[in-house]
Formats: sequence, structure tokens, C-alpha cells
Amino acid sequence: MSNEDEECISEPNAGVQGVRIEPTFDLLFLKTGVPLVLFQESRGVPTREALRECAQSPKPFDAHTLRSRLSSYDLKHLREHCEIPPIIKLRLPDENESANMTTLDEIGVYWDMFINGFRVPIHPFFIRVLKVYGLAPCQFSPHAWRFMSFFIYQCHKLGLNLRVRVFRWFFTICTITKQVGWYFLSHRPKAEANLFSHPPSSNHHWKETFLFVKLPKSQRSEVNNVWLAECETRACNKLRETDLSETDLEHIEKLKGAEPLESIYPLSNAQLYECGIIFPPEPKDFADEEDEEEEGENDPGKALTKP
Repeated sequence: MSNEDEECISEPNAGVQGVRIEPTFDLLFLKTGVPLVLFQESRGVPTREALRECAQSPKPFDAHTLRSRLSSYDLKHLREHCEIPPIIKLRLPDENESANMTTLDEIGVYWDMFINGFRVPIHPFFIRVLKVYGLAPCQFSPHAWRFMSFFIYQCHKLGLNLRVRVFRWFFTICTITKQVGWYFLSHRPKAEANLFSHPPSSNHHWKETFLFVKLPKSQRSEVNNVWLAECETRACNKLRETDLSETDLEHIEKLKGAEPLESIYPLSNAQLYECGIIFPPEPKDFADEEDEEEEGENDPGKALTKP
């Protein structure tokens, strides 16, 4: 990994104040200092009861009142359309679950997130962007995922490294009006260029089409699956030219000089494979603990090490 890539990964959480995001996920606080979720000490996994109490926070999320309209047929169609392998576990929510009620090993996702480029395992660049804003994946609108996936694809075509500061130079994060918990991306006016032409049309029904997907074990400490109550969008969008490195500026000029991509339609599966957003999952990364224990018992080499 180059120093430039490390610089992107280590970029601090812009505008996220009073929120402690650590791999242990011991305790998270809202801006008000009110505990958001307490996790079980044994495994560091939040209980469903704790997560439901989370939804009763001083400023409840609008997602808490919505229920999913997806069926088992919809999940089958989604798996086939997006070429999601069987090893990636999808499940429908029960009648009492909302998109913001997740556990450490799974996250809530919207149908249209997959259509617009989201995949599991999650591309490292997506994780970096989410860390900068302190958001859970489904707090971003589906169109935000399209912009992020197109950014990755355009950088791939131009042979550029993925840099979070360059991405933030072209896009600002905005709050969805009168709705708590969701955010979208908009082209930054001072960027003086749109990376994409013909933006996608509005979709007003995506909030009621959510499901849950199990994360690979290697990403469970990297992805913030607890919803941030309030993102400081003004602080997140504060980015001056003096904050950019020479390499950042070179990347920006190359992107500005490239022909804008047609973003009215999402990237195809072939294009997602091409730019690395879809990559083969590691089977052991998705194995259940019960499967691992059974495998260990059946492994003669491991059996010999037992006293």
C-alpha cells in the first residue's frame, strides 16, 4: 500500500464530534452525550433489545417507523440480478425490525443500494468515505452509492488512485429535508465541473425496501453499523484548496478534464467487476462459528494438537 493510500485511509472523521468509532464498539455517544448502544461484554455484539432502545433516542430516526415491503421473491430476484453469490447471506426483516436495527455481524441495506453499486464484501473506498462522515451504510441514499461507484469507475478508467479528499472536492454531503438519519451527495459548486452527466431520476420508495446482509468477519470492525444521530454536514463539507496535496490537485485536474460519465443508468455488473467493486469473497470470512468449530473437529491436524 502506498503512502498516498495510507493518507486517504487515515483521514480523520470530518465533522463527527462526540462520536467515538473504535474497533471494539464498546460504547457510542450522541452529540448530546447520551449513550446510544451498550454492547454485550462477551462478544461485543449489541442485543436486539439494546438496538430497539436506541431507536427511542432523544431524536428518533424516521427509519424507525418504516417496515420493509420486500418478499422472498424480491430477495431471489435481487440475488440473480446483482449476481450475489450464495455465500453472501441476505435475510428479510421481521415485522418489528427497521433499517436502523442491526447487529455487529450484519447491516441494514436498501434494495436500491445494490442496484446502484453497493456490494458485500464492501469496497475499501466505500468504507473510507463512510468513516469520514461517521455514517452507517444505509444512511446514504441509493443515489449517493451511484455517485461513489461512478467515482471509482472513472478513477479506474483514468488510472488514478482513489483518494477521499479528491472525492470530497467534487461532492458535498447534504441532509434529506425534514428527515432524520438519511443523507445524500451533491456536486460541489466550487469544483467547477460535474463528473457525471444526466443524473438519475428521483426515487421516493427506496426507504421501504430494506433487508439485512451479513458482513464478512474482516469488515465487522471497519464498518459503522450504528446510525449516527446527526452528521455535522457544514464541517464535513469544509475543504479548502490548501488542504489538498499536490497529488490531490493533479487527480482533480485529470478528473475535470475527462469526459463526464452518463449516470442516468447504474453501472453494470461487468463494469463493477472491471473496477473492483465486485471481488470474490473469502469463504472463511463468511463461515459461522459453528461451522469453524465443526471443521476443526474434523481436521486431523488440529485434532492432534488437542491434549
